[in-house]
Amino acid sequence: MHVLITTRPPHRYDALGSIAIGFSLGAVSFVLVSKNRRLLLGQSMESKRLAAVIAPDCIGSPLIATDCL
Repeated sequence: MHVLITTRPPHRYDALGSIAIGFSLGAVSFVLVSKNRRLLLGQSMESKRLAAVIAPDCIGSPLIATDCL
């Protein structure tokens, strides 16, 4: 009985560990969301690079908007 009183119940440490892990996972997810948002909504590709990526036989295709080239 004396050992139980001096060591305190371990469920407090489990709860604190779970809360700490939850906060760290939340911080990591916030960083990933902000980084992906910047990558997805960033600037478009330069026209010279876009022309180099698109194959020359696809430039006349109506499916590809070539007005920016």
